[in-house]
Amino acid sequence: MANGSGQSRTRQQNARKITERAQLIAGIELILAIERSGSISEAAASLGLSQPAASRQLFALEEMVGVPLFKRTTRSISTSDAGHLLVDTGKDMLRAADLLLDQLRQSNSSPRVLKVTTGPMFGKQHILPHLQSFRDANPGVEIRLTLTDEKVDLVRDEVDLLLHIGHLPDRRLVAAKIAKQRRILCASPSYESKRGKIQSPEDLARHPCLIHTRLAPTGIWHSWSGRNMRTIRVAGPLAANSSDILAEAAASGMGVTLLASWAVQADLRSGKLVELLPQWRIDSDMEPRDISFVWIPELSKSKQLRSFVAYFTQKFGRPPYWDS
Repeated sequence: MANGSGQSRTRQQNARKITERAQLIAGIELILAIERSGSISEAAASLGLSQPAASRQLFALEEMVGVPLFKRTTRSISTSDAGHLLVDTGKDMLRAADLLLDQLRQSNSSPRVLKVTTGPMFGKQHILPHLQSFRDANPGVEIRLTLTDEKVDLVRDEVDLLLHIGHLPDRRLVAAKIAKQRRILCASPSYESKRGKIQSPEDLARHPCLIHTRLAPTGIWHSWSGRNMRTIRVAGPLAANSSDILAEAAASGMGVTLLASWAVQADLRSGKLVELLPQWRIDSDMEPRDISFVWIPELSKSKQLRSFVAYFTQKFGRPPYWDS
């Protein structure tokens, strides 16, 4: 009799867990929609629900967990501490569900959209030119390419693969290193004949320099000859947050600039720009930045992602062709 009673309680507990789990999973989309829009009515509309139905679902979820998920006033709604936890974890759960669906579709040879993000200049010069040949070799992979200089959160921004330049933004991420970034001091071919010969890094303090505002906002460049490091404070007629603009300004004769080799390799080969002081290593960073493909660990088994990384790593070469 006691054994039967215990089994009945276990069944009831399991049934309650299943019900609560289903209620939680069903509520995640609503919670994320409210957090995005800051409005229950707008969240309900985005999910095809009526406002009363969304309010009832939210109330039932808060009753189940025993804590409020949002702080409400007559004019605003914002996530509580418990709401923040549910939002953060809910995003991971939905991404895991999307990954599972993708893997299931792959098993049926369905195409998979690979969401790739990189900087505008790198994407235009070194990803876009090779996309067609990649697609020829991998016809089942569709690419959604996003070009941005903004900081990227792979989970929040729903990015599968990031071409990242710099230190690994999160140690939990997986990285496939392509190369160390090398910077090149350059100017127009006629610059030195008009403005004077640059024979050492110290000479740069007397020349108009074109500065990248995101990479050297204080106008500090560093130079190395062997193990000897020197710091130079530079200034000039133009500071900009775009390597494209600085390269064009340098090519027009406005001054000397310091840019990544991958950004100016085409201009150097065409003769639009020339390298200055090649015997010195010059950088706005104390340590060279890594150029890497980065993704979350859950995507490590993605055949499409691995194919993209392998293809472009081989295409770039070691050392990469922009440094050859």
